[in-house]
Amino acid sequence: MRQFIHAFLLVLAAALPTAAHAQAPAAPTKKFEIKNDRTYLGGQEFKIWGIRGGNALMSPAVTERFVRNFDNMAAHGINGFIVTVMGTNTGWPEEWAARNGFEADGRLKPAFAQRLEWLIREADKRGMVVGVTIFTPRNVANMQGEESFKRALQETGRFLKDRGLRNVFVDIMHEYNHRRVVPDIFKEPGGPEKKARLHAWFKEANADVPAGVCPTIDRGTEPFFPGSDFNIIQKTMPIPAKGFTINVESHKRDNYDTDGVYDEKGLAENYSWFETYKKTPNAAIFLHAAFITGVTGRDGSAPHAEMGGYGKSAEDAGVRWYYEWVRDNVGRWEYPKHVPVKAKS
Repeated sequence: MRQFIHAFLLVLAAALPTAAHAQAPAAPTKKFEIKNDRTYLGGQEFKIWGIRGGNALMSPAVTERFVRNFDNMAAHGINGFIVTVMGTNTGWPEEWAARNGFEADGRLKPAFAQRLEWLIREADKRGMVVGVTIFTPRNVANMQGEESFKRALQETGRFLKDRGLRNVFVDIMHEYNHRRVVPDIFKEPGGPEKKARLHAWFKEANADVPAGVCPTIDRGTEPFFPGSDFNIIQKTMPIPAKGFTINVESHKRDNYDTDGVYDEKGLAENYSWFETYKKTPNAAIFLHAAFITGVTGRDGSAPHAEMGGYGKSAEDAGVRWYYEWVRDNVGRWEYPKHVPVKAKS
């Protein structure tokens, strides 16, 4: 009898959903919206100042490092963060070190989904918006064609919707028409129609999250396509005259083999871009730095979630100069607004 009961309990346990598949209902986050060429979070208009952390989901420890830095970001006025589910270019010493959050057939890996939700919810606690990038040029070649792309988009969209993760926007394909892209749907010719099809697949799963496609700079493809919710650009692409624009990848001015080190010209260029975006109400920018995105890097400790030093040398590597520029020129972030910092006497 005891053996029968034990066997029955084993069968019953096997039939029940695991904790990973039976998540409790979650409270929705604040909703990110774009209305009349302005951005809103939780119904409050705000200005985005962001950081691009492309490989922040690559491991539990790396995700934790970024989450632990969110308070410091907010204290310096940074209220936006970009993460890439598929991982992104990692530069030196290995360009293929990024971790892909999708199986080859497009299934969203549960461990990546859990880290993504944790990061998004921690950002929401600070009144921050998260940009979720789905595809990148290198890893799409390792997937199983258009059905896998559709599945990846729709699983991600449903996951965000079902878990109430609304403080987000989506970059469907980062660097559309990149020279490394193999699958036809991610390259020209016929870009507008292909982008619209990708966008429609995502919207079938989640109609509420704003989504667009980021073109590769100087590759004959544009941010505009039928149905796009906003413009996505990168690097030094000009801000379009119409619509709201997010530059999801400022022009990287440190190198992957000397990450976090800047010359005077590189810093001056960054400050000029920041001033442009500060005075442009229908545009936002996310800092891209090898110091933040790269894997291992020269000192072996990247991706760096921390701001580090001022970037004057390898011993002073970092992006502290960006944190302090935003704090001093925009203000610290206390949702729903930036609070000007008093000038030092």
